[in-house]
Amino acid sequence: MAPRRNKNTERKIAEERIERLFEAAHAVYEKDPSLSGRYVILAIKIAMKYRVKIPDRYRHSYCRKCFSFFSPGNNTRTRINSGKVTLTCTNCGYIRRYPIKERR
Repeated sequence: MAPRRNKNTERKIAEERIERLFEAAHAVYEKDPSLSGRYVILAIKIAMKYRVKIPDRYRHSYCRKCFSFFSPGNNTRTRINSGKVTLTCTNCGYIRRYPIKERR
């Protein structure tokens, strides 16, 4: 009989790998944007396989349509309008809107 898998440790390892992949995507973007997009795809696949959420700080840093890593000013247009942030991917034209949280 095979040993039982420990899902908590698997999820922790998956979270660490996702963070490393996003950090690597950020570091590599200037040299090779397609490689940073590949890192984003790998991080998303890991998150889906182990049912782990992508951390909040990385959630808005990639395009959900073409999976390119967002680098503000290079491939992203950012606008603030009526309490919402609008991110537009210049690669595929996907528009992403999310509300600005009010500080209390």
